[in-house]
Amino acid sequence: MIHGTSNHDLRCSYLKRYEALKQEREPWLGLWRDLASNFAPMLSRFDNERQKKNVERNKLLNSSPVRDSRVLAAGMMTSVTSPARKWFKLSKPFSFLTDQPRVREWLEDVENGLFQIFARSNLYSALSSCYRECGVFGIHAFFVEEDDKDVVRAYTLPVGSYCLASSERRAVDTLFREVWLTTAQLVDRFGLDACSTHVRNLWEMGDRDTKHEVLHVIEPAKGSPSAGKLVDGDYRKKPFVSVWFEMNSAAEGFLRRSGYYEFPVMAPRWSVVDNDAYGSDSPGMISLGDAKLLQVIEAASAKMMENGATPALLASGSMRNQKISMRPAEVTFGDSTNGAPAAAPLYETPPHWISILQNKITEIENKIASSFFVDLFLGLSESDRRQITAEEIRARQQEKMLQLGPVLERLNDELLDPLIDRVFAIAYRKGYLPPAPPELQAESIRVEYLSVLTQAQKTIGVSAVQTFISSVSNLAQIKPDVLDKVNWDQVVDDLAEMYGVPPRELADSDDVQRIRDARAQQMAMQQQLAAETEQANQVKALAQAQTDKPSALTELLNASGPYAASQV
Repeated sequence: MIHGTSNHDLRCSYLKRYEALKQEREPWLGLWRDLASNFAPMLSRFDNERQKKNVERNKLLNSSPVRDSRVLAAGMMTSVTSPARKWFKLSKPFSFLTDQPRVREWLEDVENGLFQIFARSNLYSALSSCYRECGVFGIHAFFVEEDDKDVVRAYTLPVGSYCLASSERRAVDTLFREVWLTTAQLVDRFGLDACSTHVRNLWEMGDRDTKHEVLHVIEPAKGSPSAGKLVDGDYRKKPFVSVWFEMNSAAEGFLRRSGYYEFPVMAPRWSVVDNDAYGSDSPGMISLGDAKLLQVIEAASAKMMENGATPALLASGSMRNQKISMRPAEVTFGDSTNGAPAAAPLYETPPHWISILQNKITEIENKIASSFFVDLFLGLSESDRRQITAEEIRARQQEKMLQLGPVLERLNDELLDPLIDRVFAIAYRKGYLPPAPPELQAESIRVEYLSVLTQAQKTIGVSAVQTFISSVSNLAQIKPDVLDKVNWDQVVDDLAEMYGVPPRELADSDDVQRIRDARAQQMAMQQQLAAETEQANQVKALAQAQTDKPSALTELLNASGPYAASQV
């Protein structure tokens, strides 16, 4: 462990910024607590609840909001990054490079390698958690580390346990997080010599389970107080700094100081306003009021049914010292008054009120489910299918797709793009991917997403193209020349892209032109052969014609003179 005044100053600068980031995060904590209580009781870790499991939060009377958040996570997982199918492909900005066999083979090898890494690591598990927390809290953070066993390893961070900051480009580039590690975990991760004297003493006494508060900082090296001062290894050249140290005031040094070539944290936001580091909108935020009201009405409904099942009783005075039993088959003795029973319900709940509350509960549940796009991911119910047409079903689905459009774009920009870049960079440095061919040494690689939702977004334009083609076909019946206005090759290319047809299933433009040229040449030859055959038939007919009888031919020959007639 490194000691000294400079280390003390560095620690103080980090702690000072951490306090500033916590102050900036403070307005969100109350909202996140409410969201956690109603949608994800076990997923949050706040500062004053670091070592609790949040079991006491799980007091929901109606679990529909929790189930809806899970449906959203499962639906996004299946529709965006399904482990069962390829959801992205690599290509080049210039098609002539991708068409080269060596480049195409390298891109396919890299794709297969990346998918294998995703499958063997825990990245898909982290993505599932990411979609759920992003849908509930509007923000989620997890970071990807190099791993000797699985190439990469993802670590999800529960909301409330970290602070974020954004760059000038409005992209998250800074993470401060508190981690509680046991003595054994500290020694195993950082080594005994890097730990503080307090931790070493506990280790020597055999204490392995005492927890210690550790601060982990990841920030750009440019402008960092550690810039130019870090001496452990060669990470001073890396664009991001990583610092670990114990929060204990008695500790003065650092557990580890290292760096990253890429920002290892993915922090996607459902929606964001201006320079906020945290999400400003989400399905959970939209339906939070409904979720709270749902629990209130569910409690009222339960209380009403309880009053109906075990009502408060009004008993005669003669039964003051008698025990009244509500259990089946038991007998309670008492005197009646004026023919009335000795004990009767004090108040009877009107039955129609229970129906009113149940209908209201169903209405609120449907509103929450709509906010979480449950109808999109699970499809329409059978009753709805019988009541509406196929065109109306398609229109509803397209409406939902349009609502998810901005979310998908943000997920691509803040989650999937940096994740693929990070995994690719780690795998390439470790030698798990083949070296790039010379044609690609100075070229960037483009990622194209092939997920179900992405393709569904594209197919929204199919109906417009189909309507256009139908309208042009109707016009062509009146004026056929209008067909010349349509670039049919481009129409086919656009439809193939909308439907997600692999480019290899379409013929190359040069090949298509060669086929058309050959077809045109063949047709020209057939036309020429037909003309020559017709001409030969005409000559043969002239040769066989009789000229000794009056006819149009004999008159023509006579008019041409004796020579022409003698030739025939």
